This record gives sequence, C-alpha cells and structure tokens, in this order.
Amino acid sequence: MQTEQTQSSETPADDTNTLPKDDAAPPPSEDSTPGDPPPADNAGEKSAEGEQGGDETALEIPEAYRGENGEADVAKLIERAKFADSLSADRPDDPSGYKIELGDDIKGPDGAPLKIDAENPILQEYLKEAHEKGLGTAAVTENIKFFARGVTDTLTNLQTERQKQIDQVIVDLGDKAEARFKAVDSFIEGVAGKDGASAILAEVSTKTAFEALEALAAAANGGTPQKQDGGAGERGKRSLHDRLFGN
Repeated sequence: MQTEQTQSSETPADDTNTLPKDDAAPPPSEDSTPGDPPPADNAGEKSAEGEQGGDETALEIPEAYRGENGEADVAKLIERAKFADSLSADRPDDPSGYKIELGDDIKGPDGAPLKIDAENPILQEYLKEAHEKGLGTAAVTENIKFFARGVTDTLTNLQTERQKQIDQVIVDLGDKAEARFKAVDSFIEGVAGKDGASAILAEVSTKTAFEALEALAAAANGGTPQKQDGGAGERGKRSLHDRLFGN
C-alpha cells in the first residue's frame, strides 16, 4: 500500500523578520497619531539629573550662612541682606553723582583739612568702578577716607623723618650752624629766589651735603657765602658761571 505524503496549506513564518521581545518598540500613547515617532526613552537622563542634585537654578548657600544642621540660617541671611542694602542705599544714578566730603577730621602734614580733587583721573576711575559694583555715596566716602588717612599718615611720617635729618645736620655743624645756614640761604635766594632757596635746602639731609653747598656758595662769592646782588662791585657784575669757573 502506498502512503501519500500531504503538504500543509499553511506557510511557515519567516523568523528573520521577527524582532526579539526586548527590542520591541514601546506601544504608542493614547495621544499619538499614526506616523508619530516613538517616544524617547529619557528615564536614564532623569535619573542622572536626580543624582546630580536636580534643579540647576537652586542657589548654593555659603557655609557661613548655614546652621549646625547644614540648613540655611535665615537670621544670618537677613542680616547679610540688610548689610548689602546699606552699602547701596544712596547710590547715585551715575558716577558723577557722588558727592565726597572728607570733613575736617582728616588733615595734611601742614594741619590744614585735606581736600578732594574732583578732577583727579584716579578718583574718577574709582568712582566709576564703585558705581558698577553698586556702592552708595556713604560707602564710597568711607573708602576714600580710609585711603586718605593712609596717605596723610605717610606724608606726616616723611616730614617727621625729614625734620630729624635737619636737626642732626644742625647738631653736626656745631655752634655756628644757624649762621652758616642763613649765609647759604641768603646766597641761594639772591640767585634763585626765595622759593628756589627753600627747594634746594629742603634736599640737604647730611652735613656733607650742606658743606658742599656751602663751598659752592663761597666759591661763587669769592670765598664768602653771602647774598648775591648787583652791588657787590665787579663780582656782582659777573655771571654765576663765570665766577664759578673763572672765565
């Protein structure tokens, strides 16, 4: 008896076009329409954001304004805000609006109250920067006063040191120091005027320097450091150069 083999009318499925279950695209949402791309899987990104601290706009509170538990100390933050407000409370509309008054408590070496030169370029640059940083007139004035005290203290110290040098020169010159100073001063004043004499003598800080100036004055006056004038005979008619170098 011959056995007949029959073929099934069903065609076996093509396994090559079947996607694994794990790689299957997610089902469309209820709001999606045909043709829309599948939603992106951003669960990993959200998780990463959570691990990094979440909202990037959150303010970082400095350690100095945190309590023992690490939370923000509201009282310290309020105090800091009040202080910041006080610095800018009287800020003018532009740098030219600052009115700086030092008062009479800051004095120069001569004892006169120190005055502000409003046109000083360094001051103008500072006022511009202070305005950009939000400082008011009171805060700017205090800063300038602090700087001014430092300058006046330095000038006063220099003047004090200078006086010590002059006192030492007088001691070194002996009993006739005053007379010698007057003779040299009289000579220089006759040549360069009172201001010129003061300027030159102000630079004399040692006995050696004074004696060199004294010798120069003596040579110009034929051996005596007296006042130069036109009534000193033939010597008074000759120029200082000629008297010094014998021409």
